[in-house]
Amino acid sequence: MLKKIINYILFFLIILSGLLIFYLLDKYSEKNIIDFNPKNFIVYFYLLFLLLNILFLILIFFLRDNNKRNIFLFYLSTIITLYCIELVLNINNKYTAKKSLPSIYKNKLEQGIKYYPYIRPDYLDHKKKFKIYPLSSISNVNTLFCNEGEARTYMSDRHGFNNKDSIWEKEIDVILIGDSFVHGSCVENKNNISSKLKRYSKKNVLNLGFSGSGPLIELGILKEYAAIIKPDYLFWFYYEGNDMMDDISLLKSDYSKYLDSNYKQGLISKQKEIDMMLKNIANQKIDEYENNNKSQTSNSFFASIKLFNIRYSIIRLFNKTSFTETSKIFKEFEKIIELTKSEVKNWNGKIIFVYIPDWSRYHLKQENNDDFHLKKQVLEIINQKKIEIIDIDREFSKSDNPLEYFSSKYKHTHYNKSGYDLISKKLSEYIK
Repeated sequence: MLKKIINYILFFLIILSGLLIFYLLDKYSEKNIIDFNPKNFIVYFYLLFLLLNILFLILIFFLRDNNKRNIFLFYLSTIITLYCIELVLNINNKYTAKKSLPSIYKNKLEQGIKYYPYIRPDYLDHKKKFKIYPLSSISNVNTLFCNEGEARTYMSDRHGFNNKDSIWEKEIDVILIGDSFVHGSCVENKNNISSKLKRYSKKNVLNLGFSGSGPLIELGILKEYAAIIKPDYLFWFYYEGNDMMDDISLLKSDYSKYLDSNYKQGLISKQKEIDMMLKNIANQKIDEYENNNKSQTSNSFFASIKLFNIRYSIIRLFNKTSFTETSKIFKEFEKIIELTKSEVKNWNGKIIFVYIPDWSRYHLKQENNDDFHLKKQVLEIINQKKIEIIDIDREFSKSDNPLEYFSSKYKHTHYNKSGYDLISKKLSEYIK
């Protein structure tokens, strides 16, 4: 009886795999998959998998009873396990999607509150040419920022940065330039570095940090905004986790023009143009999200059948950018630092290089390891340029558990309010 049931199931699976092969051949025939084209790699992968599956099932079909039963049960349990994993990933993705920024945007809109996502330079389609290349986001709007446990929002200032707009009317003593850590991810504004530094130092502090910025974009922000204000102190933050990698794709774009010492766009006087451009891009992104969401909802069943979530997780695991790719910008990094120092010297300001550590440094027990994330090479360049350094890694490493300064001890996150507080105090001590 068991033998007949196994044979019936095997026969059904062979027929099903055969029908799927004919379906793929029919569906993609217009793409000439017979004539090999690398663009159709995924189709070839499915065809090969189904063909091997048929051969394997036929092999099982002709095995002796005991071997047939054991191999079939192994085959069946493997399939069931894979689909159980797929189901868990699917449920987790749906839960995560509810907490995503696009989902929060939609909920806010239903409540009658208009928010805009912030638009980073690397969000632009660099295959196109633009009249201007923004370095900040949309001005004077409610801005969706980040979500680590709780979604964070802020009202952007007149130039699209995360400040109270009134700061631009004051005499600014200190400017901060950096990526998402300086921007304020992912804490309330009262707990970010600029707010706390203002409190501790009693100075007027302007936050020009912007998420996703690397040294190249930060050089642009320095030229377009900081050089006009000419503060006494400029704190240049370097995040060891990805600052080099953030610039790799932008080196091939028009942003690379900032490597010319004389290049500027005059962005501080072009905010209306920037707003129009970025609002169009934001609306396109929102429309794309809505369309993709509908498409994913209608195709979620077929995606699950094809084990989409498992395949995507594997691709992400093996497709992480290697830190060795930073060699593409390491030569430019020294030039960027030289240009930065020269700009600040022009207004007799003081530049301080702030080295901020990555979560993985402490997760992997690499405290005070100067070879981790090329720290030694980076700081050698800064020392050669005779720029003073505040090393936050040294400060975090004084703790028995440096992960206490991060939003989560168990996954890669930004700092929490304690981490930002420590940094703000160190900067305030320097100023005093």
